[in-house]
Formats: sequence, C-alpha cells, structure tokens
Amino acid sequence: MLIRKTRLTLLALLLGVVLAVAPLPGIEQAGPGIAGATLEAPPKPPPPEKPGYNPEYLFATTRTVAYSTLPTALKPPLFVLTIPVDLALLPVAAIAGLF
Repeated sequence: MLIRKTRLTLLALLLGVVLAVAPLPGIEQAGPGIAGATLEAPPKPPPPEKPGYNPEYLFATTRTVAYSTLPTALKPPLFVLTIPVDLALLPVAAIAGLF
C-alpha cells in the first residue's frame, strides 16, 4: 500500500514537471515581453564620423559670450574684448580644428 502511494505520488510529480516544462501543442511559445513578439538583434551603432575640420575652436570666446546668459547690456563691451583675443588666437584655433 505504501509503495503504491509512493508510486502514484512520483507519477503525479513527474506528470506535473513534464506539463510545466513541455509546451502544449497548438500554443506558441512567446518570448519575454509582449505575446507574439519576436526577438531581433540589437541595432548596430552608427559608423564613426569621418575625421574632418572642427570649426568649434574658431572664435570660441566670442561665441561663449554670445550664448551666455549675461544681460544684453553687458555683451557689447565684452565683444570689444573677445574679438581681438579671438583674432590673435585665430592661427592656433585654425590648426586646432584639424585635430
């Protein structure tokens, strides 16, 4: 009697494991996420940009003053100072834009 109960218990446990693991016929297995969604490869990163000239260094101090949050009344006197500095550094900035 004890052997019969043990066998029935093991059979029920085995049947439960098989049904839990094996997919039922007629039911599609959906991956994680939305039902019916397909898994796709992640998108490839964009190719690196071709090296070229970077004009960011040209008139950098003047551009900084122009885009700053200073009051408008303070910007013209600062332009009088920044434009000569940018003109003096123009050869260096032109070469730095290549790198």
